[in-house]
Amino acid sequence: MGCFLPGRPKAPASWRVYRNLRVAYNDNTCLALAPAPHPKGKRAVKRIGMGFATILTDRKDVLVKKWLERIFQTYPETTTRFLAHEKDPFRNPVGHSLKEGLSSLFDGLVRSTDMESIRPALESIVRIRAVQDLTASQSLAFIFLFKQIIRVESKAEIERYPEEFAALEKRVDEMGLLAFDLFMKCREQIYEIRANEAKRMAFLLERTHRKGTSESID
Repeated sequence: MGCFLPGRPKAPASWRVYRNLRVAYNDNTCLALAPAPHPKGKRAVKRIGMGFATILTDRKDVLVKKWLERIFQTYPETTTRFLAHEKDPFRNPVGHSLKEGLSSLFDGLVRSTDMESIRPALESIVRIRAVQDLTASQSLAFIFLFKQIIRVESKAEIERYPEEFAALEKRVDEMGLLAFDLFMKCREQIYEIRANEAKRMAFLLERTHRKGTSESID
């Protein structure tokens, strides 16, 4: 007995290819194979990627909150309490800037935005970390905390979309490289400001000394 698809004419005994579906026929068997891959795999990857991105976006508030909490934990206990509980952006500009910046970074990472679009939000956070008494690794560790949070909070989704998660991790690594460049630029500016200030102070001291010497001679 032949095998046919609803709404389609019966296929001959040889292979017949319908759009996005390959079906093998013989005299007694109908073998349905997997959907034919889209040229260059663009459509399939986009569809699965959007599913993974949608799941993460739906949980954005929870994920960003945990990311922010992990960053606050890198500060002394008293500072952590203040950053976490003071809601006034004027009294707590650091906490406010971190919250706003992480929200933008999350959107950029999940939506696969190009790195140049992420740069402003990333730089706002890196500048805060660069002026604090932290090493480069301590300052930029917050970026890679995002990986840990996703691994813990989205285990099922990672198992379902392993390729998309790998792509997300790669983007986090790319953001880490960009953050390092921004951090070094900020530190160079800080050292330059300090050097200029030291020169200015030395000049003032020297001028004061010369003035005092001149007056004593007179």
